[in-house]
Amino acid sequence: MRGSSPQKVVLIRPLHGADELEFQEPLGIECLAGALIAARREVTLFDRRLYERQGTLSGFWEDFFASGPYDLVGFSVMTAEDLPDALRMLQRIRREWPETRFMLGGLYVTLAGEALRALVPDGVELVIGEGEGALLGLPFGPESWAPAYRPQLADYLREGCVINLRGARGCPGGCAFCATPGLPPELRSWAGRAIPEIADEIEKLTSFGAIFNFVEDDFGPLSRVEELDAELRARDLRIAYSLQLRGAALAGEDDLEARMARLYDGGFCRLFIGVESLDPRTLRAWRKPLDPEAMINMLHGIERAGIAVHIGYILWHAGSTPEGVRDEVIKLRAQGFFSTKCVFNRMILFAGSALAGGDPHSRWQALSPDCELRYRELTARLKPLYNAWVAGATDLPRLVALAHLTDDDRARRRVEALLEECDALAYAAVVDGMYPDDLDAQAARLAGEIDEVRRAGR
Repeated sequence: MRGSSPQKVVLIRPLHGADELEFQEPLGIECLAGALIAARREVTLFDRRLYERQGTLSGFWEDFFASGPYDLVGFSVMTAEDLPDALRMLQRIRREWPETRFMLGGLYVTLAGEALRALVPDGVELVIGEGEGALLGLPFGPESWAPAYRPQLADYLREGCVINLRGARGCPGGCAFCATPGLPPELRSWAGRAIPEIADEIEKLTSFGAIFNFVEDDFGPLSRVEELDAELRARDLRIAYSLQLRGAALAGEDDLEARMARLYDGGFCRLFIGVESLDPRTLRAWRKPLDPEAMINMLHGIERAGIAVHIGYILWHAGSTPEGVRDEVIKLRAQGFFSTKCVFNRMILFAGSALAGGDPHSRWQALSPDCELRYRELTARLKPLYNAWVAGATDLPRLVALAHLTDDDRARRRVEALLEECDALAYAAVVDGMYPDDLDAQAARLAGEIDEVRRAGR
């Protein structure tokens, strides 16, 4: 060690111990690395998932030990599925470098906290919140936001990723199924990054590409999106971007469709919004203040403005019945928001959420016996179809943005048509109990055609 403040730091994203639906660059450790570099620390990043994607995982340890030793090794543990690989790596590194300082941080560590102590070797530090506080003493807030350090951005883009950005932290919502309200106040309080700073980062990154995605739970009020739009126009930056907004906040906006149309013209091309349920009683129980009918009408207006809308929806939960699930799927399909993914969306209880109580570990919420049986049947039989759907859906945001930038929407329309074929088969299974004899063959065909479109666009 070189003293109490680490000088040479390595940050690692471990392998994920389950199916990973969407591969993205590890923005969390990249942002922490940016703050460390600004404070004159030497930082190296290792993403085991990138090694895995590139087929070079066998060379990870040679690369890792060749660039060490380090004063501190930090692991990003965002979910319970990240923990086993992190602990295996920690043990091996400690054998080689017994004097090294080790930290585990990330969302899962923050939520589970000291409940992890029994699983973690003695002397390993658990970092609650963001790493800037633990390593640099910086407070939680915009003053600690240095630009992300992204030495392998080109590699992520070659893997089909878009450029991720962060424009805010925290969320003002209080949804009972979400972990954010259970975080310490300084972590859950919403704080927005200065719009000129966001535009500065975008301007520097346009040499890599023009497709961006904001990853926070809530970018903020619509006026902030309009402020970003004005900043991009003033700098003559032509980009396409997607972000997440809260339905409760949008519902009170005047002239929403016209304002969204102007934002679309400036590059806002895709919105993710958590609807979660079309049942008012369920929404009240989840402390989500939405009027389902008004929300659907609002989303249709946003679509008329040109912006693609993707919704979050929790189809299976403790209050579900097989008949209720069928009715919800019929309503979603009629409104144009049903997808194959909905069939697989089941309530997950994360530590820190009101519905999880004091349980420090994430888990599936229990279903009634008849719903559990139906859920297992559907997900088992539709899994090949879902795999095909995921491949297309994860690439669709990029295709939406590309169509917006080039006015060539052939690839987008082709993938959307293939996803619609998946959705029609999934809908028939849920509503009518119909499974074609050649379902697996149809799923394989759809997967092949989606992959062909994706490869043609690389």
